[in-house]
Amino acid sequence: MLSSLPLHLLFNSVIFTNLQANDYVVVPTMEDWLSGAKYNTSSFVGFSSGKADAVGALFDPYRPNLTDTSGDLPRYKNVSTELCLSQYNVQYTTLVGNVYIVQSQPTVWRNQTLWKLAVHNITGDFVWYTGSPPNPENYKWQNANTTFPYRSRPETVPSNGWRCPSRRNSTCNVEDEREVPSDKSKWAPYESPVRYCLVEQVPEICKLQFSFIIASVVIVSNLIKAGCIAWLLLRYKKHEALVTLGDAVASFLECVDLTTRGRCLQSKAEVERHFNGNTLARIDHMPDRVLKPQRFEPIRQKWSMAPSYGTWFAAYMFYFGAVLFGILAIIWSLDGMPSGLAKLWKVGFGSVNGKNLLSIGTSLMGSVLLANTPQVILSYLYITFNTLYTNMFIAREWATYLNQRKTLRVTAPIGQQRETYWLSVPFRFAIPMTILSGVFHWLASQSLFMVQITVTVWKSTGRVISVTDSISTCGFSPVAIILTTVIATAIAVGGIIMGRLKYPAGMPMAGSLSAAISAACHPSEEDIDAHLRPVQWGAVSHGLEFSGGNEPVGHCSFSSLPVELPITGRLYA
Repeated sequence: MLSSLPLHLLFNSVIFTNLQANDYVVVPTMEDWLSGAKYNTSSFVGFSSGKADAVGALFDPYRPNLTDTSGDLPRYKNVSTELCLSQYNVQYTTLVGNVYIVQSQPTVWRNQTLWKLAVHNITGDFVWYTGSPPNPENYKWQNANTTFPYRSRPETVPSNGWRCPSRRNSTCNVEDEREVPSDKSKWAPYESPVRYCLVEQVPEICKLQFSFIIASVVIVSNLIKAGCIAWLLLRYKKHEALVTLGDAVASFLECVDLTTRGRCLQSKAEVERHFNGNTLARIDHMPDRVLKPQRFEPIRQKWSMAPSYGTWFAAYMFYFGAVLFGILAIIWSLDGMPSGLAKLWKVGFGSVNGKNLLSIGTSLMGSVLLANTPQVILSYLYITFNTLYTNMFIAREWATYLNQRKTLRVTAPIGQQRETYWLSVPFRFAIPMTILSGVFHWLASQSLFMVQITVTVWKSTGRVISVTDSISTCGFSPVAIILTTVIATAIAVGGIIMGRLKYPAGMPMAGSLSAAISAACHPSEEDIDAHLRPVQWGAVSHGLEFSGGNEPVGHCSFSSLPVELPITGRLYA
C-alpha cells in the first residue's frame, strides 16, 4: 500500500486536459455604432448628459473591425438570438469571445446609485425603483450587477449572468421566463429587443498536456518498486513460494510441523486462544493438557467466521466513515446543480460547466494531489474489503476438501498439482470483482478531477493567452460521486450477504492461519509424497475399539490415501 502511494496520488494526472476559456466583453449597442457612430445613450436613466457620454465612451476600445479575419474565417459573425443564448450557455467559452448585442432601440441603463432592484418574495417578479421600495412586505431589495460594459471573467461563477435583464448576475436563471422568454425573439437583456448578435470567433486551443515532473515521479516510484521485487526474488530465490492455501498445505504435508502434532481438530479460533509463543516447543516437551484430544462435533459455520473480528471492524468502520463523507459530498455537490435526474445526468462525468468547480485555486501539483486523494482512500477501502472477501474464499476452498478429493492449487506446480487461480479466487468471483474494482476507481477519478484552464484575453490586435489568469483547480461530478457511493455500498452489502452463507459441517475452520493449517497436515507414515497427489481431509484412523474402559482416539489429516468422515462424538488428536 505504501509503495503504491505515489502511483495512486499521481498516476492519473500524468496526462491531463488543458481547457480554454475566453475572457470576453458584452457590448449592448445598435447597428450604427458598429459602423463608427457615437454610442447612443439617449435611453440611459438617471445620468446627466456629460456622465452618460462618459459611460458611452467606455465602449469605444471594444469597437470591432468588421473586416478582421481569424485564420481563414471572418473574425466576427452574425448569429440569431437563440444561437447567441446557447453559445454563451456555458461557464467557459472556447469558440466565441466578445459578444455585441445588436438592438432595435438604444440601450436602457439605469444609474444604480439611484435605482435599485426589488424582487417579489413569492412570484419572483422584479422591478426597478428609485426612492422608497414598493411594498416592503412583498418585495425584497437585491444587489444587481453594476458593471457596464460587462466583462465576463472565466474565474467568476457564473460568467454569463449578463443574459438576465434583472442584472441578478449571481443567480441568473435563463430557464425563468421572466428573464428569458420562451420566444427568444423577445429577449431584451438591456430592456431593448435584440435583433441579432455579432460574436467574435476564436480559434480553439484546447490540448492534452503532459507533465514531465509527474511522469518522472511515477517512473522513479515504479523503478523503486520493481527494484524491491527483484531484490526479494534474488535474495530468496531458493525459498519455495508460500502464497496460497495450496502452497501452505503442500509445504506442511511435505515437511510435517511437529509443533502442531496431536491437534488435528484445532480450529483457527482455538489456535488464537491457546497457541502462542510459550507453546512453540517439540511435542515431547509439551504438557499433557495441551495434547488433550478433542471430540468431533460437526458444526456448520458461517462464512463470516473466516475473517478475524479486526478485519471486519477495520473494513466496516472505514466504510461507514467513507460513506458518511460521500453523503456529505453528494449534498454539497448538488447545490446549484440542475434539478431532475435527466438534467443532472447531462452534467456528465469529468466535464466542466463552471458550477462544478471548487472555489479554491491551487498550484498544478496541489490540484493533482487534491484530485487523486480519493483514489488513496478508496484504494484502502478496496484493500480492506478484498482481504475480507479473500479470507472467506480461502475458507471456502479449505472446506471443499471435506467432501472432494482433488489436487492442490499451488504457485509452482509439480507432480499432479495444479496452478493457482490467476486472481487467487475462482474466476466466477474474481472477474466480477475485478470489473467492479475498475469501475469503482474510474468513477472515483471522475468524481473529483484536476482542471487546468488557459484563459485568453481580448486585445484590439487579437487574442492573447493570459498567464496570470490561468486557472488550476478541481472539478467534481455529482453523478459520479453518487455512483461511487452506491458501488461502495454494494461492495459492503455483498460482504454481509456472503457472510451469511455457511460452509459444510465437519472440517475445522483454519482460515489463512498457518498453525491451524499445519495442524490438519499430519498424514500417516506410509502416505509418502501426499502433496504431489490428489488429497482429501478426513479421518485416517478412528482409533482402537473400546477396551478396558479407555476411549479410543482417532486422527484426522489431509491424505492421498482413503479417508473417512470423522465419527460424531469420537475423540481425535
